[in-house]
Amino acid sequence: MSGIKHWLSTWRAYDIANTLAAAFVGASLYARQQEQQLSSHADPFIDATNATAKPMQQAMAEAWDADPGEMAAATFEFWLFVFAMGSSPIAWIVTYAFQSVTPAMWAAFLPWVAVTFGSLFKGLSVIACAAFAGTYWFHGLLMLPLDLYATPDALKQLMVSKVQPNKRVDPHKLPKAVLNMVGNLVFVAFPIVTGLVYASLKTDHFLRVDEGLPSHKERCLCLASVHHSGFRLPWHFGPDEQPDFHDFHHQKFTCNYGHLGILDALHGTSKMYLDHCAKLAAAKQKGE
Repeated sequence: MSGIKHWLSTWRAYDIANTLAAAFVGASLYARQQEQQLSSHADPFIDATNATAKPMQQAMAEAWDADPGEMAAATFEFWLFVFAMGSSPIAWIVTYAFQSVTPAMWAAFLPWVAVTFGSLFKGLSVIACAAFAGTYWFHGLLMLPLDLYATPDALKQLMVSKVQPNKRVDPHKLPKAVLNMVGNLVFVAFPIVTGLVYASLKTDHFLRVDEGLPSHKERCLCLASVHHSGFRLPWHFGPDEQPDFHDFHHQKFTCNYGHLGILDALHGTSKMYLDHCAKLAAAKQKGE
């Protein structure tokens, strides 16, 4: 129970407001999409995007009555995407763009991929690998200046704290690190991503993306994410103790297995981390 108490104690007013905002945006976005879809089905000659919108409360109520499970999944999915990406402004933009994709948009996208790349498998493989590499490098390049140039005072002014403050990046080692990362992407990550695309298209044991856009329920079952940024950014979600939580897993390997920390709290596998946090707090208090 100490793990649950600790997790609950990390919630701040900002986190509650952020959660409510993400839930509202996710639910309202889903409700508007359902409203447009129903309008286009009712009269195919009506441009649903230009149809008069119902009051948001009415649209959300009708969407809930039609399929409460799907709406709940869409709402949770939006919040989880924002949560998993650190609740940053970029996370909100990316999540909104991702959630704005409708089944009609996806149905038009797949034929374009097949025609442009010669086959659906080739096209989705290229796009998936590009998205994987782009996300990886974009995130890393955002953090790199903080590691190379930001002083402790500068980080403090930015309200950013480094998980391992005594570790600094050696610029002379960057070329070797870049070569290693490129090798890992080309020889490890890209084959795995390509294999997952193949499995999705050719088997029934993975999330299918060629027959239609997966439902929000299906997507929620397939979501998993872990932070590795190494920095505590000012907009991070309080109960999400990343990257400290997962960084400690790399130190000990026998605790902090999950991402959210809830299951670790329930099973007691975060006790070592809680003891570590208590020691750090005691040392900080003693130093002050």
